[in-house]
Amino acid sequence: MNEWVVIVDMDQPGNRMAVAMSGDDDFSCATFEFVEEISELKKRHHLGVFVWWALNFVTGAVVEVY
Repeated sequence: MNEWVVIVDMDQPGNRMAVAMSGDDDFSCATFEFVEEISELKKRHHLGVFVWWALNFVTGAVVEVY
């Protein structure tokens, strides 16, 4: 079950966005099953220079993505 969403810290107060990829730069509410999926996405995404967080909306856990 997909439980994780991505939060990207754009280094500006209040300017965080949930992001997900659908093959391009379409920001949507898609979810991920594992933090590892998000980590792989960060490595190849143009927003990878920013700080990424993974939020588990079921448990409330938040993990910094490297």
